[in-house]
Amino acid sequence: MEKVPFDHFPFHMEMWVPFDDVDMGGIVHNSKYLLYFERCRTKYFNSLGIKLVPPDPGIFFVVKKHEIEYISPATFNDILKCGASIYYLGRSSFRFRYLIIKDDGREIVRGTTVVVNILPGEFKPHPLPDWFREKIVSREGEGILHIKT
Repeated sequence: MEKVPFDHFPFHMEMWVPFDDVDMGGIVHNSKYLLYFERCRTKYFNSLGIKLVPPDPGIFFVVKKHEIEYISPATFNDILKCGASIYYLGRSSFRFRYLIIKDDGREIVRGTTVVVNILPGEFKPHPLPDWFREKIVSREGEGILHIKT
């Protein structure tokens, strides 16, 4: 997984680790990071004015794949910062990358998610609408590695 510095992520959000996210040792359970990524992804879209429920015209997103690299533990009551970016836009899919750090800058976890736009009810890939591409490119700029139309 590519190591991207936190300040290279165009979107950041802060979150607090609640008690129900940790195991008996006070360490965040590995499965919780998928929820943290989803919260960050949702806030990313909200910040661009993209509605997911009900979805804006032409979009209906499903997750195809996650990858997670655990670096260091987070614990109960930690304040975490999640950085997110879309680094690839395909015909009907896009890829997010994330980095979660503690408030002192220590890296906790890196991850990626492949998201596919589908036709509801048919579950077949559907091209991403132009308005969506334009919003992502306006946020990411040259940070997108490849745009395939």
